[in-house]
Amino acid sequence: MRQIANTCILLLTLLLLINSCSKKKESDPEPQPDVTVYAVGHEGFRARFWKDGMSTPLESGDVASDITISGNDVYISGYGDNANGIAVAKYWKNGVPVDLTDGTANAFANGIFIKDGDVYVAGREQGPGGIAYIAKYWKNGKAVAFTDESTSASANNIAVIGHDVYVIGTRSRLYSYSNPTVVWKNGTLIELNDSTRYTDKTALAVSGQDLYLMWSLSVPGGDVKTYYSKNLGTPVSINARTERVFSIAVSGSDVYVAGLGVSTDGSNSLVAQYWKNGDPVVVASGAKSTYAYSIAIAGSDVYVGGSTENVAPGKSPSATYWKNGKTIWLADGSTQSNLLKIIVVRK
Repeated sequence: MRQIANTCILLLTLLLLINSCSKKKESDPEPQPDVTVYAVGHEGFRARFWKDGMSTPLESGDVASDITISGNDVYISGYGDNANGIAVAKYWKNGVPVDLTDGTANAFANGIFIKDGDVYVAGREQGPGGIAYIAKYWKNGKAVAFTDESTSASANNIAVIGHDVYVIGTRSRLYSYSNPTVVWKNGTLIELNDSTRYTDKTALAVSGQDLYLMWSLSVPGGDVKTYYSKNLGTPVSINARTERVFSIAVSGSDVYVAGLGVSTDGSNSLVAQYWKNGDPVVVASGAKSTYAYSIAIAGSDVYVGGSTENVAPGKSPSATYWKNGKTIWLADGSTQSNLLKIIVVRK
């Protein structure tokens, strides 16, 4: 009888364990056996770094804007206000902050790239007159300015291919509504659209030795038109309506662009989606809006990072990513949070 009782207890224990595993929330972070998922953004007014769902605040940071991995080192760009309320452009290497500006004028670090051990950071800093922003990048902490105070400009993303430094951003005349998309190649200005248009967002990606640029423009009627190009070639237009587009990724011959579409259920809520070679794919929708700010590809898996308003009552919009459409929560909704950049690295 004792042996039968022990067997029954063992079977009951196994059943309880199986039942417990089956109740695992769909949105819980899961181990990724072949890849590591990195993401950055902010939670409340604190810059955040996530590694496989584990959250780490970044010292003296308000917003983390971009992330890249070089060897065993993690580099993150962003900014944080000093004691005087001035935004200081900076980056973090393995969590240790490195200030790029002295804190006397507002400055923001928007993108980061590592090449042969050199750290390149793209951003903007307020000029001495306090009106215009000067587009610039920092190489190992030394600033290289592209503009002066006759225009207001921003360097948003940066990449280095061979000996060439590419920076995509915007540049406009003071007090002008137009804000054309521009690229600086080794400091030489290249305009991607005419000066009457207003640029909404820009991004870039590198695949091998190829450079992919993405930009979206406000067009008459209130819509946004999105384009991408390869190696500064003829722009390709995404024909579907886009509300805002934030990120580009390339896998083989496939080009992915992530951003926002409009719900077709009559709610007019925004939906997180991406376009693969121009064809739209809805990632997440709901009664309230979802936002896609970044995209990364690993093999056949598509990772889209952003945030969602579809949270529990009383909770704030929360940082989220979706793997092949499956929701992975990164925050609990106690304060508003956003995931701004996601990358996936094979182990």
